[in-house]
Amino acid sequence: MESRNNWLDVSNLTREEKLRIWMALAGETYSRIARKVGLEFSSVKYLLENKTISIARYEDFRNLGIPEDVLPPAKDLKPSPKKRSLVSSVF
Repeated sequence: MESRNNWLDVSNLTREEKLRIWMALAGETYSRIARKVGLEFSSVKYLLENKTISIARYEDFRNLGIPEDVLPPAKDLKPSPKKRSLVSSVF
């Protein structure tokens, strides 16, 4: 039998599941977070559910009180080079 102390064991949950639980407990929504950081709902949802997030956005969300363990890892990615189209390489 499990101990009553383990009733909310989140160790097996994904980061996204932990984020949704935190949002429910904190009374936050994607819309409210979006208004606080000045972004659209869809942008905030995308950022928070992405695999990584820019360091600047990570800090924005941390300053709102969102726990770091529910945020995507902060990482500034170098833009990849633009792909050349086939048409332009023929001429």
